Amino acid sequence: MIGLPGILAFVSTDRQILNWKLNRLLTGCRWGHAGLVYIDNEGELCTMEMINSGFLDQSLLDLLREVDDFALIYLPMTDKGEEEAWKRVRRLKSLPKLAYDFTLRIQSDLLKWVEKGGFPGRVSTKAYCSGLVYLVAHDLVLDPDFRTHWFGDREIFEPDDVYVGGRVLFEERNP
Repeated sequence: MIGLPGILAFVSTDRQILNWKLNRLLTGCRWGHAGLVYIDNEGELCTMEMINSGFLDQSLLDLLREVDDFALIYLPMTDKGEEEAWKRVRRLKSLPKLAYDFTLRIQSDLLKWVEKGGFPGRVSTKAYCSGLVYLVAHDLVLDPDFRTHWFGDREIFEPDDVYVGGRVLFEERNP
């Protein structure tokens, strides 16, 4: 999309949402949501994201109407890494139902299935917003800052981790 191998992600914040306010209080996070950005078959910029009701593909313009702050992030990869990332997206989209994971845990069985393919069987089919980005790109991004961190006894990957794990191409933060 930008002439370099890699994928695009986004981070955003809707400052009116109570869960972002609570997360900010508890963790100091700057961003409340994350997902992937792609160009669809009609040439429109779209997002892939996990929301409370599950997996969502939508126009980037629809997302922008609902958020206060937004940043577009380039996640650098090799050419083969970019191909693998999109294979993983197709695997995730092939699941009959990918549900939102309110525990915010990185599901290791889903991570292994996304990497290797095959029939998911008894694989947990849950992910959260930035967790979706992590599932797709965790071992493919060339930036060493693209990594998880620990929050108590949980290994997590938050929207702030997406932000610091790539190169910011565009950012708009409203006062």
